[in-house]
Amino acid sequence: MLVADQLTAHLDTLTRRHTIAVDDRDGAAAALTRARAEVARRQALPAFRAIEDLLRAAAWRHGSPARICARHFRVDRVVAPHQRFTAGHGAT
Repeated sequence: MLVADQLTAHLDTLTRRHTIAVDDRDGAAAALTRARAEVARRQALPAFRAIEDLLRAAAWRHGSPARICARHFRVDRVVAPHQRFTAGHGAT
């Protein structure tokens, strides 16, 4: 879980550095900043997916059916077996 938290923090920092200090009243600056953030996300995506695959493989190899959730190109959490939801209680 520590690795997932570190990945989330790193990817958030990577995309946040392109979105700080935007004047929302200036449409051109806001559009440019959004474009830069999207480029940063796209550049980080292949590396993130490779790491996500490694985490998923390691979880299954060790007998822990952990779920790794990708939302907005980041690891939200690794769910431990005792934290999993059962059917009918929020399972997806």
